[in-house]
Amino acid sequence: MRNKPVYPLLFALYPILALFAHNVEQIRFPVTYRSFAIVLLGTILLLLILRAILKDWHHAALTSLLILVWFFSYGQAYLLVKHFTIGGVLLGRHRYLTPLWILLLLIGLRAVWKVRKPERFTFPLNMITAAVLLVPLFTVIQFEYKLYSVKRQLSQTQSQDCGQLSNQITPAPDVYYIILDAYAGHDTLWETYGFNNKEFLEKLDDLGFFVADRSQSNYCHTELSLSSSFNMEYLDTIDPIFATGGPPDLSPLWPLLILSDVRENFECLGYDIVTFDSGYYWTGWRDSDYFISPNTYRIGGVRNTQGLNSFESLLIQTSAGVMITSAARFLPDEIRASFDNPYQEHRERILSTLSALEDYVPFMQKPTFTFAHLLIPHPPYVFGPNGEPIEQYEGFSLGNIQGESGSVPELIGYPNQVAFINQRLLEVIEEILTNSASPPIIIIQGDHGIGRPGRDKVSILNAYYFPDDEKQLLYPEITPVNTFRVLFDSYFGGQYELLEDVSYYSPMNDPYNFEVVRNERVPLQDYPFDPP
Repeated sequence: MRNKPVYPLLFALYPILALFAHNVEQIRFPVTYRSFAIVLLGTILLLLILRAILKDWHHAALTSLLILVWFFSYGQAYLLVKHFTIGGVLLGRHRYLTPLWILLLLIGLRAVWKVRKPERFTFPLNMITAAVLLVPLFTVIQFEYKLYSVKRQLSQTQSQDCGQLSNQITPAPDVYYIILDAYAGHDTLWETYGFNNKEFLEKLDDLGFFVADRSQSNYCHTELSLSSSFNMEYLDTIDPIFATGGPPDLSPLWPLLILSDVRENFECLGYDIVTFDSGYYWTGWRDSDYFISPNTYRIGGVRNTQGLNSFESLLIQTSAGVMITSAARFLPDEIRASFDNPYQEHRERILSTLSALEDYVPFMQKPTFTFAHLLIPHPPYVFGPNGEPIEQYEGFSLGNIQGESGSVPELIGYPNQVAFINQRLLEVIEEILTNSASPPIIIIQGDHGIGRPGRDKVSILNAYYFPDDEKQLLYPEITPVNTFRVLFDSYFGGQYELLEDVSYYSPMNDPYNFEVVRNERVPLQDYPFDPP
């Protein structure tokens, strides 16, 4: 370690491990295997080539380190200046940045090759790269320990007694809880995106839904919102740790998402639990009775390409590989398809879930509680208004990356995905109603809104199909914290009663710093759909 220059290999691990650590809550380690293998093999090959040229291991190691730093820092620099302008000139263009980066590389190479006795840098660089590598490694280990603790806690949790709950209807109705991520209310859709959603909401009404047209979410982030909904309580009531000003750590929410009071109630009532691969780890309950993914429920008409995975596309986006993705539109179809593959997998998860909801779940024998978390109309914007695929080539992200190629402007992409999911959802609902052995319960909600802080972030779609017209407990302002309170009280002999409907806004970097958002939404029939 003291005399052998291993620091290029250690540094080669850092960008991959750091990117994984940054996204550790969303992805699993196996998706990084190919990246580690390619980068390590590439670094070894680079070292061997430079050793053959320079005739010295230490100069070869220093040169390799410089090239690696140059390669992996380019994407970071590009993201930093991407939207930076001076005098109306956008500096975040490869035509400006690439020549500058090449010039810096040449200057660096000249300096490295002039170094005398490069072996004197070996030990300190070995130590520095090893120490730097420990930072993301600690983050990963810390997460894995928390995950282990959560799984251990869940395995030791005993199902609660059903108490007063019992099946009041024979046969027991199937229950569908469909979350459309970031589906905004009719007011935000019109004022921000110029999209009139009145026709869709009226069609839901015609199908027998109660549309809570003044509904707001209780929280404005998925983890907070669903933890509250699934446990029928406000977070600070569940645990004081979630009170205003609590730590920015979301891990205490994980058990609330996976093994909630709602799930335990349905299991106690004899229901099978059906869930789907949502692409978001904490809402894809892999230990449910039926966990459905595109691999287990393949649908026709969806191309299945073998290309980059989502982690690899992000790694390319944060390195000099971003130059290739920015030029993807000019590359052969096979290469473009490889870059688009993470987005294609995202499309396929959504399409497979919708297809299974109409063709598979209604035909199950036992009563089912089906939880489907669909990451739509939430970005990335991968569907046109009629479901046509919109190719994207930039690093995969559950956000909309505004870039030079392949990205879709939010003001176009978001309403297009609303239009598509509206059309497709109506088809799914009609199939569920037609094929169910007994009238089902269907709840369709946005987990939060989208757009400006405050009202836009909590304005949501919220619609209920209750058989036997059990709608007396529903009202226009109902929030998700009361959704299952009403359901269990109406159909299963519950005595939960209603909580006060309160909505909270909090920034993502300070999720428990809550600010109350007043409900000032205008009912659908009274809303003035004037030009936005």
